Amino acid sequence: MKKLLGVAVTALFAGAALAQAPYPSRAISMVVGFAPGGGTDTASRIIAKKLGENLGQPVVVENKAGAGGNIATDLVAKSAPDGYTILLASVGSMAITPHLPPKPPYDPLRDLAPITMAVVFPNVLVVHPSMKTNTLAEFVALAKAKPGAINYGSSGIGNAGHLAGELFRIYAKIDIVTSGRPLPPRKRLRLFCPRIRPTSETAPVLFPETDRPLPDKAHSRSRRR
Repeated sequence: MKKLLGVAVTALFAGAALAQAPYPSRAISMVVGFAPGGGTDTASRIIAKKLGENLGQPVVVENKAGAGGNIATDLVAKSAPDGYTILLASVGSMAITPHLPPKPPYDPLRDLAPITMAVVFPNVLVVHPSMKTNTLAEFVALAKAKPGAINYGSSGIGNAGHLAGELFRIYAKIDIVTSGRPLPPRKRLRLFCPRIRPTSETAPVLFPETDRPLPDKAHSRSRRR
């Protein structure tokens, strides 16, 4: 599973503001639903810099973390439809949350208009260096030998990392449990000591001193053929 990021704007702007004064005439806020240092935040700062250069106005990143990106999405959905508040949205708040109870206070199809697909991140399964598994096959074997004993982390319930972990659990036929503790990336990954073990995470937030990606040797061989 991959994490998809797209840029969206308040829906009414798409048909109204373009017919008014030249746009943009002032700074634009790019709202991000996650804390600084994560994959979405990293992507937003790269995009904001280049977008600002192209538009001739600064694009300022605003982190509004919480609820898997729902807080930021709701804020932009309720903002003035003038194109000066845009959202770097993730698959969680746009495509997953609307189908989970309780319903969010916004409707992504009604309240937001897409601008473009922005980024596609691969999810990476990593473990703490103290965990004695060096490949994906070894991890699956350990999980099968200790059903229910291994927790995995993500940036929140219902986000892409959580769903990737559940999809992996189903396909591998193993019993692992999400820790359900959404934390900023650095704090989250520091928790993956021997008691809270693997995480499904995007590559930009991995730390060499605390994270060891698990290669899938069989998949790697098949791709080289």
